[in-house]
Amino acid sequence: RDAAQVTSLGITSATGAVNGTLNVGDGLIVTVNFSEALTVNTSGGTPALMLQVGNRTVTAAYTGGSGTAALQFGYTVLPGDSDVDGVAIIGGSLQALGGILRDAACNAASMGHAAVGDNASNRVDTSAPTPGSRGLLRYVDDGVSSTDHVSNDDSFSLALGGIQSSSDFLYQVSTDAGLQ
Repeated sequence: RDAAQVTSLGITSATGAVNGTLNVGDGLIVTVNFSEALTVNTSGGTPALMLQVGNRTVTAAYTGGSGTAALQFGYTVLPGDSDVDGVAIIGGSLQALGGILRDAACNAASMGHAAVGDNASNRVDTSAPTPGSRGLLRYVDDGVSSTDHVSNDDSFSLALGGIQSSSDFLYQVSTDAGLQ
């Protein structure tokens, strides 16, 4: 019987992603499918797979799947990670690293695999958001509502839309044209 071969691999889960973008602490799971079930022994080390996140090579460590043909490898996004095109899997990067991956006949698994290109569904952006600002037009009430676009109404209302949760807003209202 021949050794188990990689039949396919890809990013199968992204926890915490918002609109396909991962941030610090979010996780990726890569599933590597083999031609038959494998038993994974991590007592001597943890198998790993290399990912390309922007211009950095990072390690996705084995997280589970022993006894099946689908092994999972996980990576948690770190500060400074950035990838506008999406995370890629580096070809031939699966390594046992002291772990043992064997099929039922005790054959060591073959680790060779092709690269998987940038996955635009899994972009990474760990940069802090830049606060925006919106200026409100300053109108002066000259008493002629048809030209100054201001009425003599003393009530005030402000509606904000499209805001991100946990955003802070500062607004100032002056009844004396900001003179005091």
